[in-house]
Amino acid sequence: MVTRSILLPGGGYFYTGHPLIAVLPAVVEGLLVLEILVLLFAGLASPKAMPKILSGLLLLGLFWH
Repeated sequence: MVTRSILLPGGGYFYTGHPLIAVLPAVVEGLLVLEILVLLFAGLASPKAMPKILSGLLLLGLFWH
């Protein structure tokens, strides 16, 4: 169950047979992962903006948990 939770957003809920509960965490975690990837690719495209992007990722990480 832990492996599925790490690899698939909401995967632990799906594994334990709670598909309706799994939808909201899956959507939220999927959007957060997508936002992180977009920020990282934006930082690679514009290296001067990297400090701002890294600070944004840090703030996102602080509020994630």
